[in-house]
Amino acid sequence: MRRIVCFGVLLFTLLSGTSIHGQDNSTHWTFPDLEVITPENISRIEYLGSLGDGSFPRPMWSPDSQTVIVGTTAGLWIYDLQNLSAPIYQPDLSHVLGFTTDGTAFFANNIFGETSLVDLETLQRAYPVPPPTNSLTPE
Repeated sequence: MRRIVCFGVLLFTLLSGTSIHGQDNSTHWTFPDLEVITPENISRIEYLGSLGDGSFPRPMWSPDSQTVIVGTTAGLWIYDLQNLSAPIYQPDLSHVLGFTTDGTAFFANNIFGETSLVDLETLQRAYPVPPPTNSLTPE
């Protein structure tokens, strides 16, 4: 038993410090040469905008690329790309799962993991969506 514990600790120690890199690091993106922000040039900085509030892993684009939904830790922000100044905020939903194929609705989770189907135009919800059964049907 003692050998197994020692082997486990040794294996964990060796593997926790291991990292895998390509030979030429060509897959790593590097920033272009940018000007360093200094007191002399800070007046040239411009606010471009923001998406949502809180942190978010990735935006979800509608099939027609006219709507983007940002699921944040603070809620969902729905942007019509024709009018970026007026996002729709849904505070009780936190994670967008995807759009329907026609782009008229999307699936989203709340913090409890309950899934809703939300109509994009009216924001009416089919709540809750039954969880998957891990089986296929002929429909």
